[in-house]
Amino acid sequence: MSKRAGPVRTRSPKSAPAAAVPDPAARLDASGRRDALLALGGLGLALAGCGGGDDLAGVGTGGTGQIAYSSGPVSGFGSVIVNGVRFDDRGARVTDDAGRPRDLAALAIGMVVEVDGRVAEDGATGTAERIRIVSELRGPIESIDLQAGRFGVLGAVVQTGVATAFPDARGLAGLAVGALVEVHGFADVTAALLRATLVETPDAPVAARALKLRGTIGTLDAATGGFVVGGLAIDPRGARVSNAPATGLQAGQAVRLEGTASPRSGVWRPDTITVLEAGVGAGGSVRAQIEGTVVAFKSVSDLCVAGVPVDASGATFVDGLRPAQLRDGRRLRLIGLTSTDGRVMAKVVQPRDDDAIDGSGEDAVRFAGTILRFASLADFQVRDRAGRRFTVDGSGATLAPGTTVADLRLGAAVMVEGRRGTPFAATLLRAVR
Repeated sequence: MSKRAGPVRTRSPKSAPAAAVPDPAARLDASGRRDALLALGGLGLALAGCGGGDDLAGVGTGGTGQIAYSSGPVSGFGSVIVNGVRFDDRGARVTDDAGRPRDLAALAIGMVVEVDGRVAEDGATGTAERIRIVSELRGPIESIDLQAGRFGVLGAVVQTGVATAFPDARGLAGLAVGALVEVHGFADVTAALLRATLVETPDAPVAARALKLRGTIGTLDAATGGFVVGGLAIDPRGARVSNAPATGLQAGQAVRLEGTASPRSGVWRPDTITVLEAGVGAGGSVRAQIEGTVVAFKSVSDLCVAGVPVDASGATFVDGLRPAQLRDGRRLRLIGLTSTDGRVMAKVVQPRDDDAIDGSGEDAVRFAGTILRFASLADFQVRDRAGRRFTVDGSGATLAPGTTVADLRLGAAVMVEGRRGTPFAATLLRAVR
């Protein structure tokens, strides 16, 4: 990882077409694909090692408060909330992970983002300078298993659950084979699948043009140049390769693949292959809050979380987690400070289990807006100031003091606290007067 202080500048890409190679599909048999998927968890920059490429998550230097970096799912609005911190997003520059501009209104609950900015002394509020939207998959649905709550995209298995948000459909049952989806979430290395926090049906022109897969090169055939990412064989012929080292693509590198052509017979020929790096930057004093999957675990003092190098030897472990339970594939949230060499020295580490609906707060959300549609307390819709729409089930919610059912009507302003899902399950409703 490069050592930098102050504003981070992304390196200029080193782009070159990949050399012509024989058909890699013949060299990548089914057992090789399965082994790569099981060994590496298949998907996600969370499974990448600590090093290499562009996509550097640097931090800015303007504003007041402590320089901060936060990575994880969006859990609320009224300014964007990530890892429990409410970031004022009014001046933030929003992009996707390839640097393409996005609208602030594109942010959604359950969307995995990286926030660079400042955090106040209270640790609960801050100002976002840059927000990067980091999805794992974009492509047409290849198969759906409603009973198991799973579907397939680009050779990957996506697991949905009660904590998966579907802002554009009434859950998985509202989607169909062939529908274009964009998936956010975290890799489950044990089950060899991606656990979705958000499944979108994008309609933006860029999203509609390009299929996308983020993951780790599991196997690479030196003779052909072909390789596997997740459960998909990749044919790199004709692709523009960016940020690869002089030695070229290597097994274990995290990559982002994009292309307009669909896979054929289990083999995909993407248009671009970009080697990625996730990291906070160096210089010390950056407050880092990261939710992600452990990878490249060597010891408590030497591991990666979401691609960021971490030393947790001095951390306090909470919520029943013990240092001995750390392993590759374990999903964590940690808070710490960067050291001068770019590592995050963790101060607090907590487990983050998937689909937790047990009061642990791991899927907690909060947003405010105006009631746009009201059929009943169990079925109404809220629109926030950015135009986002949230379908809410408030049948099990507690009404805040001073709020009555009569206050919850068409056109009324309301604050909702609850759990992520489809619909959002409200636990507290408060009329805003």
